[in-house]
Amino acid sequence: MIYRAVSFLVTFSLLFVGCQKHAEKNLPPIENLDELELSPVADFTEITEIASAAIPAISSEDEIFFFDSRLKQLFKSDLSNRKVIPIGRYGEGPGEYTGIMGLLLENDHLYFLDVHRKIVCLDTEGHLIWEGKFTPNFTRIIGKKGEAFYFTETKPDEDGHFMMGLNEWTRAQGPRMLCEKPIVTVQGNAMVDGKIVKGGGFLFLANPAFAYIGNVFAVSASNKYEFDILDLDGNRTDTYTFKAPDPDTTEMMKKFNIKNYAIAKILSLNEDLLIVSNYHREGKPRIDRFSLSGDLLSSHVLPLDFNPPYKDVVIQSGYLVYMDRDYPGFKVFQLSHQALD
Repeated sequence: MIYRAVSFLVTFSLLFVGCQKHAEKNLPPIENLDELELSPVADFTEITEIASAAIPAISSEDEIFFFDSRLKQLFKSDLSNRKVIPIGRYGEGPGEYTGIMGLLLENDHLYFLDVHRKIVCLDTEGHLIWEGKFTPNFTRIIGKKGEAFYFTETKPDEDGHFMMGLNEWTRAQGPRMLCEKPIVTVQGNAMVDGKIVKGGGFLFLANPAFAYIGNVFAVSASNKYEFDILDLDGNRTDTYTFKAPDPDTTEMMKKFNIKNYAIAKILSLNEDLLIVSNYHREGKPRIDRFSLSGDLLSSHVLPLDFNPPYKDVVIQSGYLVYMDRDYPGFKVFQLSHQALD
């Protein structure tokens, strides 16, 4: 009996130490924030070879890779002459692709996630190095460490709720689920014989945000401005919560009285977190920089309209890439010292 009590106390202590939920803090008011300084570098919005660019990846040599979802073609270019060069080709054969959902650039290797449930590794000239197939419904590449890749996966749970999972995958071992977070959905309606009938399918309103930074993951998981820090086995080590006003919502969300996730996207910058939120000032979102220990380092307003999934930002190699679905291409900006320091 004494042994069981001691064992329980030791286990409880380890759990308590291993995961800490820190006291709620306040975010500075958005109306007091300065805009983040961005310097224009390259404008790809009027390049005639581009129809609908998405998921860009920038190398340290200022090469940019992206997939054109309308042309179903992978391209590369550079930020100086903007000459667009096709890489690989459409198809279902080895090294070919039908639709790309995620790009990851590491050294001279380009990894992409194809809709036909395979991961393909090409060199930067488009030559096949290897490819592997998987069974889970992976939706995006989060990161890579050694032979391990980290993907998001969308799936229903046992109760029929839709979840987004963080999954580790290796060519040798296959998939390993690390964590799951709920997706905000509402039941839609259908029009039958002029009448509105419940059960017209689910509307996906908000997803949790995931980022791989250094040797940890950052994951948003609630309708608050809150994010978890996980180790590479998916164990939650810290939770940071910040008090802020209600996030901006769409007309549909107002109709269903549902609040969007306060965190829209988590980006990495020099092993810090850059969090783009659903709090806007005149259509422009706030962007907060945090250390991995939860310290708020800076807060700004991003001087760009941001309404995912129609508009998106990616930050890599000191650049910010801004995509607007109203234009076929994208714009590239240099991050200022206030963002990098």
